[in-house]
Amino acid sequence: MLMKLPISRRTSFSPTAISSVRCWNLITRRSLGYAYMNFHQPQRTLDTLKFDTFKEKPISVMWSQRDPSLRKSVVGNVFIKSLEKSIDSKTMYDTFSGFRNLFQDGH
Repeated sequence: MLMKLPISRRTSFSPTAISSVRCWNLITRRSLGYAYMNFHQPQRTLDTLKFDTFKEKPISVMWSQRDPSLRKSVVGNVFIKSLEKSIDSKTMYDTFSGFRNLFQDGH
């Protein structure tokens, strides 16, 4: 499972429950602000963090996709712009989930 989450959020989990690799810019050696994390109970993590926020920003949790062509593909993705501030991830999920199975950030 891939989880884009500020590194400091790791303290919410048991130190034995996850392992992670921080992502760094190869040229500047600065953190990219996210990490790949492995969870012993990935489904529990998805259920726990679904629609959660950190510092008022949505947490993005998804299953790992090792095939780079699939990661970069926009096939099947829908991008919506200019939404009111009151529209959040849960509202979008609830609105569109009636049409077909959705995989929003791995949920």
